[in-house]
Amino acid sequence: GERSIIDAKLTRGLTIAGTVEGGNGQVLRQATIDITCVRHRDPKRSSSFAYMDLSNGYIRVKTDADGRFIARAVPRDFSKLRVSVQDKRPLDVSADEAKSAGYESLRLTIEDGSTLFGRVVLADGRPLTETAVHFELPETSRRWGSLSALTDASGRFRIDGIEDDEIAVSVDGWRAGDAPTLSSARAKDKSGTRWLGKASARASETAVDEPLDLIVRQAAPIRGRVVAPEGESLERCSVWVGGDSLVRHKERFSERTSNHRAKRFPIDPETGEFEVIEFERGEVGIFAQVGGGKHAQSSDLLTFDATEIPDRIELTLNPVAAFTGQVVDEDGQPIERAKVKVSKDNRWSLRPWREVEVDHAGRFRLGALPPGEYVATIQHWDYLLPEPVAFVVDEGASSPPPLTLQAVFGGKVRVHWELGDGVLEPRTGLPFLTDQRLQRVANEQSPRREPLSDSYLLGPFLPGERFACLRFRHGSPEGPSVTVRHPVTVVARQIAEVHLRSSELVRRVVEGRAVDENGAALVGYQAWVDRDGQSISYCVTDDEGRFVLPFQAAVGEAGSLTARLTTHMASWTVAQAVVPSLDAGSTSVNWTVPTGSIQGSIPTGDGGRELSSRLMLEVVPLGEDPTERVRGRGLHIIPRQFEIPHLAPGVYTLVAWRYAPGEGGRHDFYTRSEMATKPFVVKVGRGETVDGVTLVLVGR
Repeated sequence: GERSIIDAKLTRGLTIAGTVEGGNGQVLRQATIDITCVRHRDPKRSSSFAYMDLSNGYIRVKTDADGRFIARAVPRDFSKLRVSVQDKRPLDVSADEAKSAGYESLRLTIEDGSTLFGRVVLADGRPLTETAVHFELPETSRRWGSLSALTDASGRFRIDGIEDDEIAVSVDGWRAGDAPTLSSARAKDKSGTRWLGKASARASETAVDEPLDLIVRQAAPIRGRVVAPEGESLERCSVWVGGDSLVRHKERFSERTSNHRAKRFPIDPETGEFEVIEFERGEVGIFAQVGGGKHAQSSDLLTFDATEIPDRIELTLNPVAAFTGQVVDEDGQPIERAKVKVSKDNRWSLRPWREVEVDHAGRFRLGALPPGEYVATIQHWDYLLPEPVAFVVDEGASSPPPLTLQAVFGGKVRVHWELGDGVLEPRTGLPFLTDQRLQRVANEQSPRREPLSDSYLLGPFLPGERFACLRFRHGSPEGPSVTVRHPVTVVARQIAEVHLRSSELVRRVVEGRAVDENGAALVGYQAWVDRDGQSISYCVTDDEGRFVLPFQAAVGEAGSLTARLTTHMASWTVAQAVVPSLDAGSTSVNWTVPTGSIQGSIPTGDGGRELSSRLMLEVVPLGEDPTERVRGRGLHIIPRQFEIPHLAPGVYTLVAWRYAPGEGGRHDFYTRSEMATKPFVVKVGRGETVDGVTLVLVGR
C-alpha cells in the first residue's frame, strides 16, 4: 500500500541526418529507410556473446524530395548503423565514420545488390501461384527483414538487394486436390496433402529468362517401427520428431537433458509401427523414447532431409541396466537421508545422469542406465565419499553387481564475513574452499546460510589444510572483483570457524592504462590478475582505458602473479605481463597493444545446419604447429563470422575447431575437438586490417 518515487534519468540521443542516393548517383526521393542501431553487449554484463551484434531497436524515417532524412533519439553507444532501403543492399556506417562526418552531414550510397530469379513448379512443369517461398541467407549477409516472397501467376519469384552468396530456397505448404497454389504450412487449415521443395543457387547463376527451378513434390510421411530389446514392452514408448534444434545436438544426443523442441507422436504398442506427417522442412531428427524425463531409455538419433525421407525407418531401443547398491559408513552401517548421484564419466556437462534418495537401510536403485562408464557420488549433510566411485555398465548387461558406497564423516567450516563497503558478487557471492594451489574443492552439499547472521556453513569436506574464500566487489556493485581468503584446517566431525574481513585484507594493487599503438584508449576491456592460472582480481577498463586491480597477496609471491588484458570476450588475451615485486603495496602495468586485425567468414551454403555449435578459431603464429591444440590461443566465435583484433605484424595460420563426436572430455574445445576448416595462412602488416578472409569448412 506504499507509494515509491523513482527518478528516471533520461539521456538526450543523437540526431543523425544526411542524404541517401542509389548506386547510380540519383537521390532516393520519398524512400522509407530503416536505421538499425547496432551495439556490442555491455562488457560489465555477461560477455558470453560479446562479439554478437545486438540491436537497440530501429528508427524508420522517410526521405524528402531532395533525398534528405533526419533521425532523432539515436542511442549514443552504437558501434555501427545499418541503413536499409527496400530491395537494396544494406549499408553499414561505423560510429567513427558517423562522428567524422558530423552526424548530421552523412552522404549514404545504397547499392542495388544482386537479384535471384526463380520459379516454383510441380514435377510435370505446372507452375504454383501465390505460393510462399522461403529464403535462408548466410549470416554474412547484411540484409535484414522479410525472407519470403509470393509467386506470381506464372509461378515466378525474385529476391532483390542480396549478396552474391549461395542461398537456400524452399517451399512448404498444403495443397487441396489439384489446386494451383499451396497454403502456408503454418496455417491452421491443413486439409489436403503436404508438398515440399528445396533448392539453392547464387544470384549470378540466375536471370529473368533463366530462373532457378524449384520443383515441388508431395511430401512422404515418415513411416517405420520401433524395436524393443528382448522381453521389454513398448507400452510407454513414443517417437519424437524435431528439426534443426535437435539435429544440431546429434553428437551429444546421448547426453541430452531436454528433447530440443521435438514433438511426441504415438506408436502402436503391439507392433511398434508409427506414421508421422507433421515435421519441419529442412533437417529432421527422429528417435524413440520410453516415457519422459532426463536420460530416459531411447534409440539412437536418426537424421535426414525432409525432402529425402527414407522408405522405411527402424528405431531400436538401446538396452538398459538396473543399477542397485547401498551407502554405508566406515563401520559398514547404513546411512540414511543420502542422495546418490550418478554421472557419465568425462561428460561435457556436470549435471548428474541419475540421482535418487536412499531408503532407511541406505539402499538405492537406479534404473535405465545405458552402457558406458559412470562415476557415483553422494550428497549428505555429514558424510561424503573419499573419492568418486567409478563403475562400468557393459553392453547387454541386464543387472550389474550391487555397488557399495562407503562414506566417511567429514569436517565442516563456518564462514563469517565483514565486508565494510564491499558488495557480494550477485551470482558468485557464496563462500567456498580451495586447496593449497587455490583449486576449488568440490562439494555436493550446497552452502547453508546461518539464520539471522552473515555466515554460511560449508561441508562436509575431507580433513586437510584449506583456504576459505569469498569473492566480492570492492566499493560498489560495479567495482573491481576481489577474493579474500583465510587458511583453515578441516578436522573430521568438527566445525572450524573462519572470519573473513575486508579490513584485514593484505591489500595489493595493480593499476595502469591500456591503449592501442595509435594512443586510443581501450574502453570496456577486461583486466585480470591471475595466480597460478586462477583469477584473483578483475575489472573493466574505464573511458580512459584505466584499470585498478586490488587483491590479496603475500610479500614474496610476485613470481606467481600475472596481469593480462582481454577483449570483451575473456577467452582472447591481447596483452599480459608478469607482475613485478609488490612489497611496496602497488605497481603499475601499462599496455600498448597493436591494431592489426583479421576479418572473415566461414560460408556453408546450407543455412548453417552443418555447424552444430559455435567454433573455436585458433590464431597460430608462424613457426608453431596449427594441428596441435594449445590453450590460450583460441577465440570462440559465432559460426560463419569472425573478427580477430589486436594482432602484431606477422604471418599467422587460421584454423577453426569444433566438437568431435564420441565420449571423452568436458565442455571445452581442447579435450574433445576436431578440425572444422582447412588451415589458412595470412600476413598482417602493422596496423593493417585484413578483411575478406574465407575459411573452407571440412566434413566430419
